[in-house]
Amino acid sequence: MSTIHRYVYKELARYLVMVLVCVAVLYLVVDFFEKADRFVKAGLGMERVLTFFVCNLPSIMGQIAPLGFLLAVLITFGLMGKNNEIVALKSGGVSPYYLMRPVLWVGLLMSVGLFLFKDAVVPVTLSQANRIWVLEVKKKQLDRLRTKNIWLKEKGRIIHVALFKPRNRTIHGVTINDLNDNFRLVRRLDARSGRFTDDGWLLSEVLEQRSQDARGEPVVRYHSEYPVDIHLAPDDFKQVVRSTDELSFRTLLREIAAIEADGFDARSQRVDLHAKVSFPLICLILALVGGGISLRGNRGEGIFAGILIAIGIAFCYWFSHSICLSLGYGGVLPPMAAAWATNLVFLCVGLFVIMQVE
Repeated sequence: MSTIHRYVYKELARYLVMVLVCVAVLYLVVDFFEKADRFVKAGLGMERVLTFFVCNLPSIMGQIAPLGFLLAVLITFGLMGKNNEIVALKSGGVSPYYLMRPVLWVGLLMSVGLFLFKDAVVPVTLSQANRIWVLEVKKKQLDRLRTKNIWLKEKGRIIHVALFKPRNRTIHGVTINDLNDNFRLVRRLDARSGRFTDDGWLLSEVLEQRSQDARGEPVVRYHSEYPVDIHLAPDDFKQVVRSTDELSFRTLLREIAAIEADGFDARSQRVDLHAKVSFPLICLILALVGGGISLRGNRGEGIFAGILIAIGIAFCYWFSHSICLSLGYGGVLPPMAAAWATNLVFLCVGLFVIMQVE
């Protein structure tokens, strides 16, 4: 390894660690003051509060790692340009593409590492953090271990939901059993689906069965739509169903197979499955964009300009990525296209910028 490459590696590592530590500390401080009242009201001890933040931190670090790496690239080359180091290297016959090699290798390494980190570490720690928040802070005794086949109990009623889709606030495969004071079944509702409205839950394609009418005979009716009074909002169901961030790649793949085997649409889960692979690769793509921008001129503008450029690029990426994912959830784009479209656009931008480097 050449001296120049060792120098670039060292500077990238130093600024990457600095950025990630600063962002982590800022997050912990802001999040603590936002949730402090809830922790006090719940009577949580300091040990459980620290456990919550420690378990929640890997998820945050996984989200901001690409931005941290982009900042590290822009700051490293920005300061080298400001100190005329890049000019001196170019005068000595060093090609800008030669300076980009360490950045691309680190970007590739970070992409692979981020995927493994989000697949192995984040699901475990995020599940534990969410469990503390739901069970110990919100005091909701709901089963968060299931992603489908959800059982809920209310006074005089037992509810089974085969599948809940938080993206569009709908439930599918709904069965509601109404019981009397002697725990005998007096009515059963079987619905194909249900959606949440301003007036509550509205079931669709409902088969209603009552034990008997006024003459003592059983009653069976069909309703195209049927409003029901379920004392649970979509946010409450979200506490039951684990988010895809809490699932590893293999677990999510098995869940998709199970959902589709039951005859339900798993489009949103497939979008998230592809996003689990596409998002980590943004580290490598941002290495192209950030390195190309930093090396285009003879002099850098320093840290402040690098921070502004990084924030602007990151905002454009996350905005376009979120829009594409939403189009995928809605069925406008195929799952693979929704997850990879933004990466493809930024890859083209990165290659264009690199080609402009003199």
